[in-house]
Amino acid sequence: MTLTTIILCNPDQAMGQKEFQSSISNTTTKSGFLTYENPSLGIKMQYPSNWTMSGSGLQSYNDVVAFYSPLQNLSDALPAQLLLSVTRYSQNIALDEYTNLTVTALNQSQNFIVNESNPFTLAKNPAHQIIFSAISPSAPFNFNIMQVWTTIGDKLYILSFNAEASKFSKNLPTIQQILHSVEIG
Repeated sequence: MTLTTIILCNPDQAMGQKEFQSSISNTTTKSGFLTYENPSLGIKMQYPSNWTMSGSGLQSYNDVVAFYSPLQNLSDALPAQLLLSVTRYSQNIALDEYTNLTVTALNQSQNFIVNESNPFTLAKNPAHQIIFSAISPSAPFNFNIMQVWTTIGDKLYILSFNAEASKFSKNLPTIQQILHSVEIG
């Protein structure tokens, strides 16, 4: 099953991939977390030192970096994933407008079930969090997805966490730690 992150944007208005390329700094913190930093986007966040970080091989032009949980044993088919994407538009983006478009699209889809949709705070900015299930009768696994997004001026920042439904709750505390460490500035 291929997971698709719901990102509503007009590619003609969005910023190209070259502007997302930047130096990345990793420093170990005392808590067993590493720090990911992207100075050109002004993003800094911590992630577990046993997770794998990758900025290459990402599927979309606006994907910046992905973090993958370690596989525990041979029965683990897929790691949990946290993906950061940033989209720049030609004008400022309203958080409420983006939220309404996304929630409406998910609710109208036959492939997703929205479980939660709540206001959130990301990097001291108003944000929105949504948790939904991806349903596919033909797929060997069902997935749960949590997306948190915020808009700052003309940029939309999305953190999308997905995991097999049976492993979603196990990884959620770690994802929440990561989300609370995000700095945008």
